[in-house]
Amino acid sequence: MNIIIKELERCKLDVSCMLESDIIESKKTDIINKLKERKVSGFRQGKATDEAVKVKFKKEIDEELKGALSNEAYSNFLSEKNIKPFGNPTLVNITLTPNNFSCNFVIHTFPDFTLGTYKGF
Repeated sequence: MNIIIKELERCKLDVSCMLESDIIESKKTDIINKLKERKVSGFRQGKATDEAVKVKFKKEIDEELKGALSNEAYSNFLSEKNIKPFGNPTLVNITLTPNNFSCNFVIHTFPDFTLGTYKGF
C-alpha cells in the first residue's frame, strides 16, 4: 500500500492511498461469494456461478468494493502512521480500475503537544 500525506493546515491532512491488485481481488471474491446467496434468474438460490453474479450485480459489486477498499485503506493508514484522528474522514476521490484502487480523503487530527511543569501552585 502506498500512502502520500500532505498537510493542508495545522491538524488537517490530505491523504492519498493506493492498494495492490491482490487485496482488490480478495475483497472482490468475498463480495461475490456474499452476493451468491441472492436470487439470480436461471439458477437456484445460492447456486449461481461467479460470472452470472458479476453480470447481474455489477453496480452493487463496484459500490461495495469501493466502500470496503476505502475502509481498508483508512484503517491501514491509521495503523501504519500512528495518527490520532478527530472525527470521520471526508472522502474526496475514489478511483477503481480492474488492477488499481486509489482514494483521497481529508482527515482532522488531534494536535501534538506536551504540558510543561507548573510551579508555584
